[in-house]
Amino acid sequence: MSEKKNKDGTLSPYELNITYFDAFGGINGSQSLQEKRFICSQIISFSLKGVPGIYFHNFTASRNNMQGVAVTGKYRTINRKKWDYDELTSELNDPDTTTHRIFNKMKQIIECRKKHPAFHPFGRQKAFDVDDDLLCLLRWDPEKTEEVLVIANVTNKEKVVDASAKNLPIKKSKGYSDIISGKKFFNNGRTSLQPYEVIWIKVSTD
Repeated sequence: MSEKKNKDGTLSPYELNITYFDAFGGINGSQSLQEKRFICSQIISFSLKGVPGIYFHNFTASRNNMQGVAVTGKYRTINRKKWDYDELTSELNDPDTTTHRIFNKMKQIIECRKKHPAFHPFGRQKAFDVDDDLLCLLRWDPEKTEEVLVIANVTNKEKVVDASAKNLPIKKSKGYSDIISGKKFFNNGRTSLQPYEVIWIKVSTD
């Protein structure tokens, strides 16, 4: 963490010196869990009203550039890795790398978002107070041709969602598919989300 010097000579926290991807690592967490946490955060940012700003190193799941910090002596170098072209293309083309998995997942989410007018940057959103462990909001476009319900499990535990108990716009008699993964959710108004799983459910028809 970097600090700034105040006029009275005291120091205040200024910024975290860490890559966004590594910020989602854990002391005992696996690489797979870190990737799930990171993707969860990205889908949430893509769900909110407005135009998402995406840092280049989020696409590549860049790790902390400790070697760069040692060279420059500047903490901010930690999240400013300068990729070598051959290194980057090799990582992107190798399905066993985190860079490959994150890059392609990000592309999939963005392409999905582009196809749904509910995520119009000037659309509206409504948040629901469902559970402290769940982020839930409804998105719709200015013409209200489509509504998409976003539900994110931000914990490392499976969570059950009871739509009827929280007045969510889910019909008990209807099943729904996540427009990102295609998986089926909700049966009789209830569903479960795996750790760090985020779903986009289309709850209205064009």
